[in-house]
Amino acid sequence: MAKKEVKSFSNFIEKILNTEDVIIAHKKEYRTTSTTGIELAQQIKKIRHLFQKQSIKPGHKIMILGKNSVNWIAVYFAAILSGVTVIPLDLNIDTTLLNKIQKQVKAKAIFLDRQTNTNVKKFYFDQLPNLPLPSAKITKPSIRPDQVLQILYTSGTTGDPKGVILTHQNILAGINAAIKTIPLTLRLRFLHLLPLSHIFGQVPGLFMLLYFRHKIYFIDSVQPRQLISYIRNKRLHAVIIVPGLLNALKNHLEGKFVMRELGLQFRLIGIGGAFLDKSLESWWKRRLILVLQGYGLTETASMVSANNLLLGRTGSVGKIAKSVEIKLGQDNEIMVKGKNITKGYYQNKQKTAKSFSNGWFKTGDIGEIKNGYLYLKERKKDIIVTSSGINVYPI
Repeated sequence: MAKKEVKSFSNFIEKILNTEDVIIAHKKEYRTTSTTGIELAQQIKKIRHLFQKQSIKPGHKIMILGKNSVNWIAVYFAAILSGVTVIPLDLNIDTTLLNKIQKQVKAKAIFLDRQTNTNVKKFYFDQLPNLPLPSAKITKPSIRPDQVLQILYTSGTTGDPKGVILTHQNILAGINAAIKTIPLTLRLRFLHLLPLSHIFGQVPGLFMLLYFRHKIYFIDSVQPRQLISYIRNKRLHAVIIVPGLLNALKNHLEGKFVMRELGLQFRLIGIGGAFLDKSLESWWKRRLILVLQGYGLTETASMVSANNLLLGRTGSVGKIAKSVEIKLGQDNEIMVKGKNITKGYYQNKQKTAKSFSNGWFKTGDIGEIKNGYLYLKERKKDIIVTSSGINVYPI
């Protein structure tokens, strides 16, 4: 696929799925199952038909709760193509927070892979492949660019959940910024270790990789020994990961010959979701493995800046992404403007108003720009980053 701008989710997803090649592989326990584009397209068609039978219409909301899987992606893509708004939930969400979110959004259904104590109508992932395949073509709804694609929730330690509204235009702008800023045109096999409920797991981790026809692997373990073995045995070229897990891999490999442990083909690490320590980045680079660090928030549809293969700078979060504007405000706070920026927080006008200044989104991060590269210095506000890479802002 040429490096052309993505203008329509329908056309984008159809192109991705129009192949008999394997696009996603998933290791569960001792078995890896593979899914072609055409097989995923059939699964999506089944789920869209289910939406129709359940009267889940454009503008309605559904929640998704579960581990990364083909079924997770199938539900997500089915919702996008149907004009249904998605609320992706962190895998470790507790029942109290889930029910607080449901009270706000009033979702019509929840798609999940385990029992959860909520009154929302439930559909389980393992039942989805058994749905009947409709014979009739499912019509495409008319979807406006400003229509809400998803609401991504973060939560304060003591406060109410905070829902970031992202429209179709926001996500498309994030995808276009990613493919123009990080043109990974050589087809690779990627181990995807970020939660799909996180914006970084979606935009560069899913959409960008599928755009460039990379093959995506999921694995149900985060144990360093198993990850290392899987990378070597499947001859994976790259991993997309959060810094905490990358550090765990480094600790397990310390004192060992990394190329022998991971294989000579392993050459690339995509990093995001939290701050990357410069010494950890340098450790991998000294072993001839490229580390591509980027910067973005849920509110910016992931992409603000990123390093690429040829022009990376250790310690920097990269060059400003295409079509994204940045300026440094008071106290050198990073402020961002662009089509990728959220229009605000769900049912929270006060929080929305406080987060913008004359149309610029205030990130809360302190930065510095040197020779066109952005460097993070500190946060104006405290931040907690969970083990899954989810940003949580104390209130």
